[in-house]
Amino acid sequence: MERLGTLGLGAAKLFQDLQDALRQEIRDAGGAMPWLQAQMPALATTCPGTAAEYLCAQTRAWLEDADLRATECARCHAPSATAACARSQTLFRPGRLPKWTPAGELDAPRCKRYSEFAIRTRLAISNVPALHAGYTIGGFKEFKSRHPEAQRRAFDAVVPLSDQAPGRTGPWLLLTGPAKSAKTYLASAVLRATVQRSRGVHLWYQDVESLRTALKGYQFDSEDPEPTERLRAADLAIVDGLAPMRSEREWWFYEKLEDVLHERWVNQRSTLITTRAAPQDLFASFPRLTTFDQVPQCSLVG
Repeated sequence: MERLGTLGLGAAKLFQDLQDALRQEIRDAGGAMPWLQAQMPALATTCPGTAAEYLCAQTRAWLEDADLRATECARCHAPSATAACARSQTLFRPGRLPKWTPAGELDAPRCKRYSEFAIRTRLAISNVPALHAGYTIGGFKEFKSRHPEAQRRAFDAVVPLSDQAPGRTGPWLLLTGPAKSAKTYLASAVLRATVQRSRGVHLWYQDVESLRTALKGYQFDSEDPEPTERLRAADLAIVDGLAPMRSEREWWFYEKLEDVLHERWVNQRSTLITTRAAPQDLFASFPRLTTFDQVPQCSLVG
């Protein structure tokens, strides 16, 4: 016990000696800010002059750590494929900036660029194309439509899908409209709004043509996940671009998709389907999904 106490006193003495040496360096340089500007220029650019007292109370290792984060922040271009601090080894948590209050105390506010990076990362994991990741509910409301009343009704109809609680059952919606009527925009915006509201909801975006291609190339004896697996399991799923069957040669695909949709309906998993087709033509392609015609519908035109 006496030896442990001696070791503790020795460590405390070493720490104090290091702090005294640092303070002497700062005094010799003419103050905290001149010392920082010479030794750690990246950190110096983030600090007000009033931070001097706070900085002088830190260790050299802490200051070096903060300077490294400030360097990362200076070269960060998030939202992009990577954020400079995403895998940071500094003491500052990813998404926190090395900044100080006017009074000179550490503030470490949230980085808006990192927040956007985190949103886009989760959307990418949910299969949302990068081109759609910036689609927002606010942007949809500002979308210039020839059918503003239909646009308003569509907005009101999708709100319950993005408001659902994690793990809860939720509503379905069939969103119809011609090409370029903002169906995909609104559907992607729903996923983004859900990401911003909740971390616990399993989301999935599925373009129908991409699913068809994935199933055609899938080897059922492989160890890779079956292409419909994530679509089946998601708490909230977007099925984008559903169309009637064009020929009997596609029956295998529609049978597979019908199984997935039926499973989602039975389990009451929130689903937003977009289509250019007339609903009655769509229903004819899914004869076994007898409940499909019970799905609430909303059109972006008329």
